[in-house]
Amino acid sequence: MVSTRIHRLDGDLYLLRLDDDETEFFEAMWSIPEGITYNAYLLVSSNGAVLLDTWRNKYRELFVEEVKRIVDLRDLKYLVVHHMEPDHSGALAEVVKANPDITVIGHPLANQIIKSFYGVSHKFVVASDGAELELSGYRFIPWVHWPETIVSYLVDKKIVFSCDAFGAYSRPSKVYYDELDASKREEYKWYMKKYLANIVGHYMEWVSKALDKLERLGLDIELITPSHGVLWKNPGEVLRLYRGWSKGLSSGKVVIVYSSMYGFVEEAVKEVAKALDKEGISYSIHGFTSRGYAKLSDVVGDLLDASALVVATATYEAGVFPYMRFVVELI
Repeated sequence: MVSTRIHRLDGDLYLLRLDDDETEFFEAMWSIPEGITYNAYLLVSSNGAVLLDTWRNKYRELFVEEVKRIVDLRDLKYLVVHHMEPDHSGALAEVVKANPDITVIGHPLANQIIKSFYGVSHKFVVASDGAELELSGYRFIPWVHWPETIVSYLVDKKIVFSCDAFGAYSRPSKVYYDELDASKREEYKWYMKKYLANIVGHYMEWVSKALDKLERLGLDIELITPSHGVLWKNPGEVLRLYRGWSKGLSSGKVVIVYSSMYGFVEEAVKEVAKALDKEGISYSIHGFTSRGYAKLSDVVGDLLDASALVVATATYEAGVFPYMRFVVELI
């Protein structure tokens, strides 16, 4: 059963978070028994309120009810859309219908997608790259992340709203990374690495470019607020992690992925493991056998900082074992 929480980050900024334990496969692809959160943010001022993103479309009605606990939807002046994927924009149509006067702000492509996804009529303002926007007494600097995602910087509070960047799987018990116990921090880093590999891995080159851009801007950052997972009061740590992962810095570990129909390939994999043990090389093994399948999310996450990949596969009707072919294509 999902749960929600509203956390007051400071006097007029709220985190609206939903903890999702119902989604077994994120994007219908990635196994996440650890679950995931959806984070939206709400700025309240005497000049009107600014809503930053929403939740997954499945929970749109619940999202509206949570917003109503803080402000009347008719008092919302702006809705900033950092990303149009339905886990972030899912309640957009409900918000616009409840408040037709609200102004939606986002990437130029977002306006077309809003019409296509939700068929609503709305006011729209383009978030130009690097342009400063005055929103209800606050100054925002949005910039293009990649199509059609943006990141924004709240000048007055020195906060980066990073959307999927720096996000993670899991339903952490705390709001801030610094509040997690040491053991939980290491576990959380794995969920973050896996999320990055699964969701953004195909565009890793652009992650590096986005980090370069962030450095060039020279922003004074005191808080990073992703759309999934915990918030970062120490931006330096998460930026270092992302920089290493985006560059493919090696952990020295070997990842072994194999399929075995009747155990013969599995015996060969055991010999590989013995050889690695003899050389003192760390490794992980992911198997696809008659006893069960490894999680694709774990396989891809494990490979992000691996130094080598070993693939071992059974044959099937004079070809590669079909599921293994899919796994290799996915990698």
